[in-house]
Amino acid sequence: MKIKVLGVIIALSICISAGAQQSGLQIKTSAPASIVSETRLGPAVGNGTYPFRAALDVKHNRLWVLNRTPQSVSALDLTTRRLVGIVHLDPPNVPPFEGWYNSDPYIFIGYDSATDRVLVCGNSDGWAGWAVSIDAALMKIAGVRTFKDRILYNWVVNSRRGELVVAGLGHGSGAGPAHSPFTVTTLNSKTLETRGEFATGKRVQAMAASGKSGALYTVEPSNPNPEAYSSGGPYSATRVYIRDCVTGKILSKSSDDCAYPRFLLADDRRNLLYLVYRSTQPRMISSAVNTVAVLKQGDLKRVRTIHYPDSDPYAPEGLVTWNHAVLDERGDRLVVDRDSGNLATLPITGPARATRYQLDGSLYSRYHLALVLPHTGEPVVLMDNSVRLLNSRTLRSEDPIPLGATVHDLFLDTKNHRLLAQVDRKVHEFLMLEGASERRLFKSYQAARMRLLAVDFDRELIYQVKNDGWGNAANLQTMDFSGKGARGGYSAVGEFSGLILTNGEDRSYRLLFPSFPESTNALPHRSIDVVVKGGVVYSTPVPQDSSLMPPSQLLNSNQSLYIVNCLNMTIYAASNLRAIRTLSLSWLSTDTKAQRLPGMFAVDAAGEFAYYADPVGRRIVKFSLTEGAFVDARQLSFPPEMPLMDDSTQRIYLVDNDGGRVVAIALF
Repeated sequence: MKIKVLGVIIALSICISAGAQQSGLQIKTSAPASIVSETRLGPAVGNGTYPFRAALDVKHNRLWVLNRTPQSVSALDLTTRRLVGIVHLDPPNVPPFEGWYNSDPYIFIGYDSATDRVLVCGNSDGWAGWAVSIDAALMKIAGVRTFKDRILYNWVVNSRRGELVVAGLGHGSGAGPAHSPFTVTTLNSKTLETRGEFATGKRVQAMAASGKSGALYTVEPSNPNPEAYSSGGPYSATRVYIRDCVTGKILSKSSDDCAYPRFLLADDRRNLLYLVYRSTQPRMISSAVNTVAVLKQGDLKRVRTIHYPDSDPYAPEGLVTWNHAVLDERGDRLVVDRDSGNLATLPITGPARATRYQLDGSLYSRYHLALVLPHTGEPVVLMDNSVRLLNSRTLRSEDPIPLGATVHDLFLDTKNHRLLAQVDRKVHEFLMLEGASERRLFKSYQAARMRLLAVDFDRELIYQVKNDGWGNAANLQTMDFSGKGARGGYSAVGEFSGLILTNGEDRSYRLLFPSFPESTNALPHRSIDVVVKGGVVYSTPVPQDSSLMPPSQLLNSNQSLYIVNCLNMTIYAASNLRAIRTLSLSWLSTDTKAQRLPGMFAVDAAGEFAYYADPVGRRIVKFSLTEGAFVDARQLSFPPEMPLMDDSTQRIYLVDNDGGRVVAIALF
């Protein structure tokens, strides 16, 4: 049985890259791959995956969603509630953004109604910030601006003036990065040209702009704690300032301090500002943020201070650590994200009484509160690879609007020529793929640290493992195709790097290895074991590679086992686990700067050839296992992942996570 095996693939990418630099061998592709079939799991218009921020386009009634992988922005029509386009932010047009997997405030998206532009900001390697302007009507990139002398950490769109205001940290004012000057730059939203720039001398903790007056509001330290006066803060005393966008002149400031601010929100309907910060009251100081100061936009006078009680910050229902806060003007409230699908509504008029809500998802789901639609009061939550518009009163989710699909795991049933996939789509779910159709098995409720290792299609069992994270122990567990726990499983000394099921009853090959270099002293844990009914019947040690990284993949053919370890592939006899020989993989080439997962391997049943899925080169590379030499390659139009080979049908199955599909190509 051919089983796709998960492994630590980052080490493979690094080591193969190093070997390619040594050898300098370039593989020329001879022909494009022949696509036999495909199963599309995402929408045909595009595949936005890992969404985590969004902006409202009031002119076209669209929601623009920022996706992590691939770097892209999806356009969702709120009238038809369908995906209508996608704008890719790919290199070299847009550089890879450092911290793309981080949340606020490292990546930002906003919409400027004055210029009809969608604006995206972030950072790349070193002291380099970026701003991207997208024409909302044409859904095309209109301009890219580089800040080679600073990183960007805070942004706001000033729609009244058609401007993007960015706060940066670096040597934009000429003092050099060692002095960490703080600067604020105002850009034309359409052209990204500078309209004004000024130094603040202190970090801008939060910013907001009035869409009615065009005023720029900043939250800055008034008396910073010397020990905390750095690029990251925090500050125990801050005030709200009104600044001239071009000159930076302070026009007004609030009369009292707020400790440790987090968010500043502008309410143009009431001409108010809401500053979310941490209370310094003795009973409330343990909470991350639980207080809101209500200020007038004109003179910054405090109208009201709202303390949302949190008597026990460690209680599950406590209002601790608001990851995001958005204003619902229609409902006179704030909606806050408390992580793990926990939302709360906080009234800004009347009693300070919070109401909590739990979204419906799985243990594997990711939630991001994006905004509240102004006319309907519906909170917008990005959940898994979909958008959910919540009922404004009950905060219950309507039908998810899928943005794309991400295949996390793929397994091949060679007997019935079907695939089992774990997919992140509307929710995390297990699907059975047969031909071009799909059938949902169950919603995934995998807990943290659980990984899939193998599937027994004959007995309809899924094997998963929970490693301890330190290379010392793991628990192998089983569940059936309905998601229910099944008998079987055992504990192991060491962590699984791979598991292969054989046709023999309860017989398997496992690869045990420490997960981190800190655990490499655990020599007995590095081994290949033959296991029958949870008991080891034969074992052989696996030598430690000089990279101190664990093997990235365990493969098998009819007679042999293959361990991919950094620059090498070691072949073992399946009968006695004796090492036969080691092949060098240094001839493979990979771009170390590519922001995607490296490729993986598949081996044919006869043990003659192996195939490497190269996502950077967008190709499949074939090489001989007997000679250890390159044989041929086929070009693809997408970055392939997770290759699985079906010898009887002469197919190789590949995952195209950029396109949200599983593709079968002809064997070559």
